[in-house]
Amino acid sequence: MSLDHIMITLRKDLLSLQREATAIREQFGTGHQPKFHMSLYALLMATFAQVDLFSALRKGKRPKGDKHDMSRFLADFTSRDPSAIAHAIQLYRHTTMHTGRPRELVDPQSGQSRYYLLHWGRKGADEAAHLTVDSAGKLTLNLECLLEDVVCAFDVFASEVRKSPRIAGNVTRAWPKVVLQVWGP
Repeated sequence: MSLDHIMITLRKDLLSLQREATAIREQFGTGHQPKFHMSLYALLMATFAQVDLFSALRKGKRPKGDKHDMSRFLADFTSRDPSAIAHAIQLYRHTTMHTGRPRELVDPQSGQSRYYLLHWGRKGADEAAHLTVDSAGKLTLNLECLLEDVVCAFDVFASEVRKSPRIAGNVTRAWPKVVLQVWGP
């Protein structure tokens, strides 16, 4: 499969995720935000799975939920606060992957609990607070804005792929590990 085809496939999948999230918010929303919390968690998990995929391909490996690589990817390609990125990845990529819902995070060093405020979209949400952590440790995240961040990050990543033979090679070498899975008991 050609590098162009891989990059087109990745972008198409990401834009489908963005379109589906918007459709759910618009079609099923009551008031400012839909009440489908489990769907929201699933869409957040899928969004962070895309970040996992892009960051792994950038390194030339199979996606495995590497927090460091995911954080580095978003820090390199967005202007978001690295501590908010790390908080969001821990809560919405790793926690929801195993429990289906976010859980309270506790900092083992300070004992401080970290909470979250989650929005489907801009309506009723403070857009400036998106992907920030306040002094009390509360993460504010907006799915609509996050998907826009990830689409923009992907576009910058795609530019990096076009300019760097090393990164392009990483993507093409890792791609078979993404699309094929070995079955076995």
